[in-house]
Amino acid sequence: DWLDAIARAANVGADQLGAAKQRVLPAIQAALARAPIRGRITLSAKPELQAMSALAPAGDIVAVGGAGEVTLCDARSGALLGTLRKHSGIILALAFSPDGRRLATTGQDQKVRLWDVATRTNLTTLRGHKWDIRALVFSPDGRWLASAGHDNMIKIWDMTTLTEATTLKGNQSVISTLAFTPDGRTLLSASDDAVRFWNVATWREVGNLKPPVAAHLLVLSPATTCFAVADAIQQGPLHFWRVPTLAKIDGTPDDPAPSARPRWVLHELPAR
Repeated sequence: DWLDAIARAANVGADQLGAAKQRVLPAIQAALARAPIRGRITLSAKPELQAMSALAPAGDIVAVGGAGEVTLCDARSGALLGTLRKHSGIILALAFSPDGRRLATTGQDQKVRLWDVATRTNLTTLRGHKWDIRALVFSPDGRWLASAGHDNMIKIWDMTTLTEATTLKGNQSVISTLAFTPDGRTLLSASDDAVRFWNVATWREVGNLKPPVAAHLLVLSPATTCFAVADAIQQGPLHFWRVPTLAKIDGTPDDPAPSARPRWVLHELPAR
């Protein structure tokens, strides 16, 4: 079901989806079979197939977004805590603030809504995007909220004044993922055309790289020692970069097929 949801969001045809399922599902099922199961709960939420979710930093609350609403559940018991209803259309991204007191939500209605988690009230609505918003992330200190999506722009919102601080331009395609480095000094944006690096002090682009796949997914390690990107639909491996360097390594002598399994290393990004 989640592959169907991703396919609809990415406008992938039925034939491509069927092929993707045949390639991806067996690998996922095998990985789950090997993984230790520590327990599970059933959430009270009944979201649509396109559901997105986010876990609060303390691990006590799960937010689940579906068609026009967000459900908050107790992460330990699964009990319903509340429902946030303001959006129209599908919820495409959720993000808790670092202190867990605020929740940002967004989606097809092109609006970012900021909620007080304790009172379940809508603190403000941030407007400025022209198309669907697919990515949200708070800076580690909670001062900034970044949003991006189908208009190829990144909006930076000041969480002190609850206003737009700036707009970052440069991406040539839909931005699927955003991530701040743990020290809060750099923002990464991932799209079909490139992964870009933005200096938070100046909000200027300080570097970019072009992975061999569309960067639908981007994960940064907590220690900022490496990050990985992957295409959410097409077959292909995870591609890793070691921070901080930017030179491609096509393979090593013990790799029988270097071009089939490219590996990457990151160089120091230029200071600007």
